Amino acid sequence: MKLSYHLPGKQPLCFEDTQNIDELSEKKANEDFMFIGFLKLNQECEFARQFIYTEIPPYFTWDGQNKQWKLRERGFYIGRMNYASIKMEPEYYMKILLGIVCGPKSDEDIRTYKDVVYETYKEILIY
Repeated sequence: MKLSYHLPGKQPLCFEDTQNIDELSEKKANEDFMFIGFLKLNQECEFARQFIYTEIPPYFTWDGQNKQWKLRERGFYIGRMNYASIKMEPEYYMKILLGIVCGPKSDEDIRTYKDVVYETYKEILIY
């Protein structure tokens, strides 16, 4: 299963040229994406907090219609995060941290190491 992720406030937005951009952006701003759903899952489910992002699909399924992760009842999936080039520095380092940090509840949790909240994802990996 491809797992999407994005920087805070940089959710992807696809639209057709006939749609009103103001109405569309307002509607999409209130819609959860897979990554935001992952953070919300960790806020609500203690069981999920023991996993990194790619370990979620074997135990939970993404309900795209309701925009939330639900406990898996059957089947098995392997999670894989989308590619990020080193040229996309913030996304690249975020992806690395999402492969290390278990159960983040927010972007701040991803940027926190030893009770210190770092400004960027890269800073954590340097120290």
